[in-house]
Amino acid sequence: MRRHLHALAAERTVVGALGAAAALAGAVGPATGADEAADIVAATHDADPLLAIGAVHALAGAPGPVADEALLGLLHADDVWLREHAAWAIGGRAPAAAATRRLVELAGGGGFAGMLAQRSLGRHALRTGGELRGPVSAALAVAGGTPVRARLVETLGLDPAHEATEALTRIALDAEGEDSAVRSAAVAALGDRGGAGSRATLVGLAASADEQVAPQAVLALLDASPQRAATGDRPSGLAIAQLFLHADLDPGLTRAGIGDTGGIASLLVLLGEALSATPGVARVLTLSRGAGTDALADALWPREEGASFGAVPMPPSPMRDAWEHRVVVERGIRRQLRAQGPFDVIHLRMGDVGTLAAARVARELQIPVVFTAAPDPHATLDAAGELDDGARMALGERDAREHWWFRARLVERLTRESAGLAVMPRQNAMREIPRLLGVDPRSLAARATIIPEGVHAGSLRRARSDARRAEDGGSVPVLDDLRRRVGAMPPTRRALPLLVTVGRLAAAKGTDRIVEAWAGDAGLRARTNLVVVGGDLDRPSPEERETLAGIEAVLARHPRAREGLVMLGHRPHLDAVRVLAAAAEGGGVYVCGSAKEEYGLAIVEALGAGLVAVAPEVGGPATYIDGRNGVLVDGTRAESIRRGIHRALALTAVPGRAEASRAAVLGEMTIERMAGRLVELYLRVAPEVPVGTPAAAGG
Repeated sequence: MRRHLHALAAERTVVGALGAAAALAGAVGPATGADEAADIVAATHDADPLLAIGAVHALAGAPGPVADEALLGLLHADDVWLREHAAWAIGGRAPAAAATRRLVELAGGGGFAGMLAQRSLGRHALRTGGELRGPVSAALAVAGGTPVRARLVETLGLDPAHEATEALTRIALDAEGEDSAVRSAAVAALGDRGGAGSRATLVGLAASADEQVAPQAVLALLDASPQRAATGDRPSGLAIAQLFLHADLDPGLTRAGIGDTGGIASLLVLLGEALSATPGVARVLTLSRGAGTDALADALWPREEGASFGAVPMPPSPMRDAWEHRVVVERGIRRQLRAQGPFDVIHLRMGDVGTLAAARVARELQIPVVFTAAPDPHATLDAAGELDDGARMALGERDAREHWWFRARLVERLTRESAGLAVMPRQNAMREIPRLLGVDPRSLAARATIIPEGVHAGSLRRARSDARRAEDGGSVPVLDDLRRRVGAMPPTRRALPLLVTVGRLAAAKGTDRIVEAWAGDAGLRARTNLVVVGGDLDRPSPEERETLAGIEAVLARHPRAREGLVMLGHRPHLDAVRVLAAAAEGGGVYVCGSAKEEYGLAIVEALGAGLVAVAPEVGGPATYIDGRNGVLVDGTRAESIRRGIHRALALTAVPGRAEASRAAVLGEMTIERMAGRLVELYLRVAPEVPVGTPAAAGG
């Protein structure tokens, strides 16, 4: 064991430390002695965050009171990241009264720590001695503020004991003493439990005049009802569910580019349609955010289209801050999958709270999982290389902000356990993923298929036709708007080629770096105009405000750049593609400022429109950017992006380049080809599904 501690302390890379920490935890068990446990306890207080975090998780496997007392102390640590890891790790141990009280306190505080505390309390509540009614009741007796009380009641709902049901019922009926949000948390928990008593309570509350409690009671009645058996003959073909909880999706993709609604949102809407039209598929359900009324309608009256949507109610918050809503998310996913099922497969992507919740529901409902095994956050962490002392010491605070350790372990677990894996193209993917994620290469090869993301060929063709029509004087609203804005520029700028970037105004997309690269080069600024498509400019989210502030800071240093910058804001997906096509007609360039892209759907769309692309060298773009159709750059540095733009502009005049780029995309990188490859993977995961007469789109 001490050898593993020394190996973790000596590891110089984050990815290596993740592997060394896993080895350390694996070496700790019932035979671990008191002296060894004391060494692990000492390591949890080390100044090195990598060693301390690894030791916390190893300590969870050590027997005896020394480990119990140390973990309890860590639940009170000054460092947020230490408290969070202790709250996570302690869930694997037998419940102890003092730890339960502290976990209940953390759960009431919400945030990421609250989610971890709830998970551990839920695990404890399933064991003898893990009851929550007493500790939660004690916390409620002194807790003030509706959000805290609601989270405590939600936590009480994790206890399956009859006494907890009685306490939840009292809270749900306490119209005089409790706020509607607190009562609603109790009502939702009663829906998870079922039973005749809960049913009677919920029926009465569904008829109440409380506008928050009554709808929640109706949803809870649906949750409490037995799963309906399928009636009639099952349609031939796969029933597929997929998940995207970053936004409220709609068929027209009208919210594309707002907040968290990025390229993956556009992809999944279009992919649902393409999958439903693929032989072997009966129906596709895409789960996204939505109102409670939408969730009720979707569950009671499932749509008959081949591709449909199911609403999962969530409090409004960016996805990076949504971890504390795990219980609500899990409940909403379960509701839709039970009501609209059965499903043969569910496809999960990304290491977020939606994937965390959906994976648990899938296990419960015995739905095979296909996971897109993208090495995120591993690839970003790996790109940092060997850490100097300053970077290493900062990893604890970085973990508190980004939760990279938890996300890494979630991605690793799903990659190991999922029935099937979709791997996006990247250089040496089948060698790099085992190295980065620590999975067995043979297991990966047996379950994985490399599947490029695809563009919607019809959208590209229509956008190009519309761009040409606009060039000839026809009216296309988004291009009319672009023409007006360019027409308001000084005369010398009106015929310049366009640099275009499309995407969310998020730190990960580096839009402010693109503006810096362009605005800080007088020659580049004189040769081109810059068009930014994306973001809610009227009501920006906190993350969008940060990016807009970064852009404004650049413009303050280079005020003349304002003359050539167009901020178009978010546009429906097809309108964004129209802008790409119009820029291609004028010899423009597409610029992506991300540090990495797992694949880069917007980049592929730009190539399909005929643009030269500037793309990050980390991730998938290196598999299709070949020096003739674009340039790879270090997306973390404005100077590298700037040099890439200059090189890309030189490529715009290469004869036949645009036609070759369009042909390559439309021939090999369409969403229809992606759908076909996915169906082959799904059928390997669910080989018993009859596919004799597959449904067509809309059937």
